[in-house]
Amino acid sequence: MIRSKLWCGVVLLWGCSWWGYAPLTVPPAQPGVYYVAPDGNDEQPGTAGQPWRTLQHAAETLRAGETVYVLTGVYHERVIPQASGYAGHFITYAAYPGATPTIDGTGLTLPDELAGLFEIAGRSYIRVSGLRIANAGPYADNAGLLVIDSDHIIVEQVTTYQTASSGIGVWGSQQITLAGNTVDLAGSGGGQECITVAGTDTFEVRYNTVVRCQKEGIDAKDGAANGKIYRNHVYQTQAVGIYVDAWDKSTHDIEVFQNRVHDILRYDGIALASEAGGTLAAIKVYNNLIYSNTYAGLALAHNGSGGPLRDIQIVNNTIYDNGRTWGGGLVVDTPDVQAVVIRNNLVSDNLSFQIVISPGIALDQITVDHNLINGFGGVEGETRGTDYVEGDPRFVHAAAADFYLRADSPALDAGTALAAPPVDYDGRVRPQDGNADGVAAYDIGAYERGVYPHMLYLPVILKTASGWWRPARQATLQIQFTGAPIDQTVVADLYDLDLFETEPVLVAALHAQGRHVICYINAGAWEDWRPDQDAFPAAVLGKKYAGWPGERWLDIRRLDLLAPLMRARLDQCRAKGFDGVEPDNINGYLNDTGFPLTAQDQLTYNRWLAQEAHARGLAIGLKNDTEQATELQPLFDWVITESCLVEGWCAQAAPFIVAGKPVWAIEYTDTVTADRFRTELCPQAATLGVNAALKQRTLDAWRQACP
Repeated sequence: MIRSKLWCGVVLLWGCSWWGYAPLTVPPAQPGVYYVAPDGNDEQPGTAGQPWRTLQHAAETLRAGETVYVLTGVYHERVIPQASGYAGHFITYAAYPGATPTIDGTGLTLPDELAGLFEIAGRSYIRVSGLRIANAGPYADNAGLLVIDSDHIIVEQVTTYQTASSGIGVWGSQQITLAGNTVDLAGSGGGQECITVAGTDTFEVRYNTVVRCQKEGIDAKDGAANGKIYRNHVYQTQAVGIYVDAWDKSTHDIEVFQNRVHDILRYDGIALASEAGGTLAAIKVYNNLIYSNTYAGLALAHNGSGGPLRDIQIVNNTIYDNGRTWGGGLVVDTPDVQAVVIRNNLVSDNLSFQIVISPGIALDQITVDHNLINGFGGVEGETRGTDYVEGDPRFVHAAAADFYLRADSPALDAGTALAAPPVDYDGRVRPQDGNADGVAAYDIGAYERGVYPHMLYLPVILKTASGWWRPARQATLQIQFTGAPIDQTVVADLYDLDLFETEPVLVAALHAQGRHVICYINAGAWEDWRPDQDAFPAAVLGKKYAGWPGERWLDIRRLDLLAPLMRARLDQCRAKGFDGVEPDNINGYLNDTGFPLTAQDQLTYNRWLAQEAHARGLAIGLKNDTEQATELQPLFDWVITESCLVEGWCAQAAPFIVAGKPVWAIEYTDTVTADRFRTELCPQAATLGVNAALKQRTLDAWRQACP
């Protein structure tokens, strides 16, 4: 059922036109919220009606917990924040929702050293969101956005363009998140890599796009440790797509997974190395798609003077069509290696070789097993390893970069569980019974083929990022869970209906009227009236859900038990013709569930739900977990809030508003009158950029929309 929340936020958003600072209404000044616009003045108070002119003035003014929103325009300035936030009170520099502000370094000369057009140095708890940073230079080490000697920094949805050095560079820092950014034409001055993470402890580089760069795409190096590089798309860079290089320092405990790396113009797709003698250790590379690169798909490379590589796992990658005039799939080319594992990789149709271990390397330090080999070339050092499979992998459509496996692929159930990742490229739990022989076993390669009820499998859906419908930001929503029949006369772009109580004929009728339809499922709690209630094992049932008779919390950590049940519900949603899904109660970690759930447990489960929905061509919305909106926004297509206007916490949904995704604010008649909703909350919703509707708590057909 729909739940209410009691948390409060402090940030207020409001409306502006595409063309820049042109508010439709001017909200009252809000403490800690400021605005910058091209026609502003730094002598003004920085309010919506009297914005500042420069970001640097904001950078000199903002204190912990404060936010500046930047309107569309070009800002010819260098920005250096002067203050830090603290835990729970970030200082935020954000593009106003729907705006495209550009910090443009044209005509500016940065210092001839490691310097950034937007530079965060010696600061803590700063978030930069939605800005465009262009033309940083002219010197080789001039970056678009530079983070140095700082901690707890989030850089999200930022676009950098034409920078002499890194589009985004991070040095000597800790607790860093780079998420959803686009880096284009970086490294033109020959300095650092397109995204650089150097000497930094505890970091995530995720959901970024790196393209047309003159250097390596993403590089974790020179003492970087305890990091994750995942869900990035890297292509058409001149040098290695994703590089992990120890240089002359101990660099360790880094995972590289679920990335798509292709069409690298020189060198390798992914490479691991120690260029100046530092030890590179505890590196895991898994579930990556690596294809059509000029030299090797994946290399343990002997670059520079070389150094030791220890405890390296290369597992469940798909490596295809690498090598142009020379080159191939996977190569171990550096002699000082220990405890290297090459396992469950699908290595096919690479030019000169599939897997090569260069002569002179101690073979007793390298384990090669359970790989699929297609196109063995017989060059010196080439190996099939042990327990290999040989033959055409039977991709769905390799020429279109669709590397899902067909039902007759020899890679199905041919891998080993040893060191295999628990999920695949899409986040689908391993193992599955991909060949339908009644036994679940691990597939070879980045994808695990699933067999769903009624044999429903939609491999083409995830071929591109456009494989599912996405609601428009201004779309309106109707929710009806009670009071049959469903009232189809309510004017709304989307209908949110219960999965089990809605028949396909109704979904089709709404489609015929030009509406989209999303299905409600309870993904975080068990309900004793559902038709699949008996399928839930006792091990996943926790405490009773207080206030909601017949419901018990679920142990979301047990994906091995919950995954088949939730997949079946998503399959039914898809089979009935729904366009998307609303999973409820996906915030168990904040409740007394009877299980020791953590925030990370919730992120893992929610991301898995999103990936499973998208794999079926279903859009998915975030419900009950706006506390993790920043982390989950890249995977979810909208937010539904309850009582956020009357309770004042709509700001928790700001990452979705900034990303241009719809936020539907449902308010209830037991907390606000219809008159107050119309006269007070609707104007507030307009300034926030959210779509509000007033409903009765029973969620019948009645609905009052804003004028």
